Amino acid sequence: MGVSSQAPTDLVLGSPEPLDLLLILAPMAAETQRTGAHFYESVFDRVGRSALHDELEVVATEWPDIETLVLRPSPMVLSAMRPNPMDPSRAVPTFVRTLASLRSRLARPEVWSVLERHLVA
Repeated sequence: MGVSSQAPTDLVLGSPEPLDLLLILAPMAAETQRTGAHFYESVFDRVGRSALHDELEVVATEWPDIETLVLRPSPMVLSAMRPNPMDPSRAVPTFVRTLASLRSRLARPEVWSVLERHLVA
């Protein structure tokens, strides 16, 4: 884990049976470019996206029927974390924005339809 893998999705392959849904929280695999990002932020984002992509390919190869939802930080969350995501003074603002972002993302029809298939009896 850590720098080599922020979202070790390949660990799910240890399950004795294939899963039908994989929900990934990928805080270090931002999808969008950060406005005014420091050089190191862009590097971490690229490394995170690349590592996640590679791990998702491994899982999809082993379990081709699995559905995957990846939750990544929104631009609103990224701006709250800047410039240092380990800064304790950024924890509460980042958490509040993360909750709002997750609520919005999970409510999208294309996301909710996947969740509904797997989570609603």
